[in-house]
Amino acid sequence: MSERQYFEVLNSYVEHFFSKSRPHRRDARKEDMLVYGEYTSATMSGSHTEMEWKSVEVPGAVVSAYTSAGGPGSKYKDVNEDTILLQTNGNRLRVGVIDGAGGSEDGRTASVIANALFMEGGRQVTPNLDADADNVTQSIQSHAPGSYATGVMLEMNSDSATLLSAGDSKAMTVRGGKKFPDGTTRMQNKVQQLIELGLVKPWEYYSHPFNNVVTGAFGAKDSAPEKKSFVSQPGDQIVLASDGVWDVVSEYEIEMLAARFHGNELQEKIFKLAYARNNASTQFRILFDEQRFVMMEPLNGGDNISVVVVEKKKREPVYAIGDFVTIQLPGHHGTNINWRIMEAVDADERVLVQKIVHGELKKARVPIEQLTELNVKGASRLVVFGEVQTKQELFDALDAAQTIHGSQRSYSAEFLKKRFQDIEDMIHADVLGARQFVNTITEGEENQKLHAAFMRVLGL
Repeated sequence: MSERQYFEVLNSYVEHFFSKSRPHRRDARKEDMLVYGEYTSATMSGSHTEMEWKSVEVPGAVVSAYTSAGGPGSKYKDVNEDTILLQTNGNRLRVGVIDGAGGSEDGRTASVIANALFMEGGRQVTPNLDADADNVTQSIQSHAPGSYATGVMLEMNSDSATLLSAGDSKAMTVRGGKKFPDGTTRMQNKVQQLIELGLVKPWEYYSHPFNNVVTGAFGAKDSAPEKKSFVSQPGDQIVLASDGVWDVVSEYEIEMLAARFHGNELQEKIFKLAYARNNASTQFRILFDEQRFVMMEPLNGGDNISVVVVEKKKREPVYAIGDFVTIQLPGHHGTNINWRIMEAVDADERVLVQKIVHGELKKARVPIEQLTELNVKGASRLVVFGEVQTKQELFDALDAAQTIHGSQRSYSAEFLKKRFQDIEDMIHADVLGARQFVNTITEGEENQKLHAAFMRVLGL
């Protein structure tokens, strides 16, 4: 791929997708808790040579990471084809390690495209890692033919965890000091196939000449990533890494380190061990298990190194200033949606919320325990138009949004509610006219869900 083509691809993907990044927003009660935000090492020039996240606290977990070109012994010198990403959206967390395959035409471009599209997929109300992986592969094939990337993604929603891996990047979960198989993916490469056929001993993996021949990747034809789902528990250490780690650090060594270190310390120990071996000028030993080690010659051409450690914590409710929440109002039966948090919690454990009701601004200061949930269940700051089923829910969503931006102009909530009433009045006499009226006031790509909500509630 030429330099001109390369930047065309980056301009069309990185600039488009990363320009949508949400601002970082913190817990209303705990300033170091990141409730909504995004980090990525991917840039217009491909990727940062180095990036570090130290103990980023998100709902239900702490995330630490380091990505590096690999040091002076790396065959890539100061170019890092690995990229890492982190997204948190209420209860949902998405993290990943993407490794541009050095043997393909342009692994760096493939890595950046994959990073951008997994980030974009994570912004959806109902994200789907499988669909995102398909989109990544199709986009790499279309915009960077001949290139591909390996990678491993983790998505957590409360205690539910899903892993998706392709190629020789993988995840390993340590629970109670031992590898947890249900939370560990396997390498998709030639030597792993030989091991599973019984033709190669497992400890011979590290010195085998086929351990860099991948059998799966994003962007490759007839290649399906591996997917695993499990219920995470407090104390789980989930390690995601590129082959720059897994080619020189064993699972047994990860277990040993995880028995003594957690979170950011564990990430640092894994990275430093991989970095030292990546740049070794003399022989080094990899401990395979309690009784066996593998003697390795200097690599003389090490790899990029990326490692992410997600330490699962006991989940506590978190609410950021600006969140839309469901609350239990004092003296009222039932709950009320789409109240917006306006201030941090006060000394009396109360929080100021407000909502526009029939054009009038209502405010209340309610105890923190009466914030019953984020709307909708942490997946969105607001009961979005795609979720509404009734006229009242639609009007509540319009009141909370206050202004709706179309492709040509913006509309106030009051204007749209009045138009809804007009359409409701004309349905029986002119169904076709009602449909056209809906199309007129809900035009624009951004308003597709509003259009669908109108049609659904009106029964059109």
